[in-house]
Amino acid sequence: MKLFFFITLLLICYSCINTDAVKRPSAPKDLIPKEKMENIMYELGKLETMAEKQYGTVDKYYDILLKSGDSVLSSFDVTREQYLNSIRYYSVYQKEMIGMQNELLERLNRDLGELRKNK
Repeated sequence: MKLFFFITLLLICYSCINTDAVKRPSAPKDLIPKEKMENIMYELGKLETMAEKQYGTVDKYYDILLKSGDSVLSSFDVTREQYLNSIRYYSVYQKEMIGMQNELLERLNRDLGELRKNK
């Protein structure tokens, strides 16, 4: 029985390590370019933070966030479907997504530094 668990554990570890085994989707034809995606994610993140601060819980600001989010996407000339397809694609490529998230974090830190400097 221990041998069975050991072999199962090895197979699980191998499948996690073997990235060739992961079937990665091809890029959607309307894929949002990385830099534009970062800008959209940045604006949506600010929007969500403001809504959370004002309304507290998701059930109170969900509808407002959807409508406001659509407005943000529209300002970038992007549809909700295009955004969702792109976020799904980038989330499969973890290095890309982590790179974008790190860029967003750096950008937020720069903005925070500017706000503190202007106080």
